[in-house]
Amino acid sequence: MKKVISAILVLTLAWNYGFSYTFINSLPMKANVYIDEKSAGQTPLIIKEDVSGAHVIRFELMGYYSSSINVSISSGITNLYSILTPQTFSLYLPGQQSIVINDKPYKSEEIKNLPEGYYHFKPGQDAVTMQRLNPNEKFLWISAGVGIVGLAAGLIGSMSANDSYTKYQEASQYEDVVRYMQAATFWDSVSMFGWVMTGLGAGATVYFAFDSYNFNQQNKAIKVASESIKEEDVQLYEKAMDLNSQGDMPGAVKIFEQILWSYPNSRFIPGTLFRLAQIAFEKKDYGKAVEYLERIKREYPIYEIYEISMKYLGDCYSAQQRFEQAIPTYLEINNLNQFYSKESIDYTVIDNTYLQYKKNKDVKLKEQVKNLIDKFMQNTSYSQESKNSLQNMKID
Repeated sequence: MKKVISAILVLTLAWNYGFSYTFINSLPMKANVYIDEKSAGQTPLIIKEDVSGAHVIRFELMGYYSSSINVSISSGITNLYSILTPQTFSLYLPGQQSIVINDKPYKSEEIKNLPEGYYHFKPGQDAVTMQRLNPNEKFLWISAGVGIVGLAAGLIGSMSANDSYTKYQEASQYEDVVRYMQAATFWDSVSMFGWVMTGLGAGATVYFAFDSYNFNQQNKAIKVASESIKEEDVQLYEKAMDLNSQGDMPGAVKIFEQILWSYPNSRFIPGTLFRLAQIAFEKKDYGKAVEYLERIKREYPIYEIYEISMKYLGDCYSAQQRFEQAIPTYLEINNLNQFYSKESIDYTVIDNTYLQYKKNKDVKLKEQVKNLIDKFMQNTSYSQESKNSLQNMKID
């Protein structure tokens, strides 16, 4: 099967504003990431250190083709996203009603992708039975046979050598001494050969036993990946979105939560978390909304929803009067400014700092509010309407 090169989307989100984040994700997630051949963890991955410069980034996931890209990372925020290609092939069986794969029945229309490998086909009246075979399985029995033969040779050689040595020591005739000495030497060689074969056979048996175990684990993992391609999560997500637009929030929440539990590797998980957070926010269940949004920040820092999610997260913190967390969250948005203007975020930071001051009556916060307002007023690109609104802010 011709290898399909993974589609790679590399987006530079912003220039350096005093820190450097590199977000690395993949579809599906949980792929192993290697930067310049050094393991960096699994996707989704956040690297907070400055890794500016040219790098080779490789993605590895069982059941998918390896994907490598050459990238040049700049200081600031960089998002790397790789779509991995399954190691699969399509199977078409005209006239067959169903197919049994590894003892599990499927309807013919469900067989869209299967893992590459060796298969045994057994046609039947109403179904075709197909079993994926491990090409190395025969070597497991060969190595075990070699080990057993070697063990037998080693035992026979050792016992015969000991017997010959005993007769050699007891012999009184020259001819007997020579004969038993030669016999002892021969059986010593047989014994040594046998024990060497035993060691090699045992080692090879252990190796192929692990290989068989890994094959079975890989087969299970690939089967899960193949079944996920049925895109049942797509139908569920679309249904939940329809219910959401129709105002049926409980119904939408139920299906969104089903996606989270049933399809943990779905590409719709970030969007599902965001929609659940929106619904919780509208219900003023800020604690639940924060739970979903913090998971997006922690696990799915994807450009398309990241900035909007951080705005919602800051608003939730603010509604909970957790201003010490809200303000840094808003400031993080100012390193993106793809959806929200710097003016609106700066205004929001001032407002939250003012609310924090009103709550704590801290003199330092009072001075901080004044300094932020002065800086805002001096920015000629900001609207007069926003400046007039700040002038009405009463600071004790």
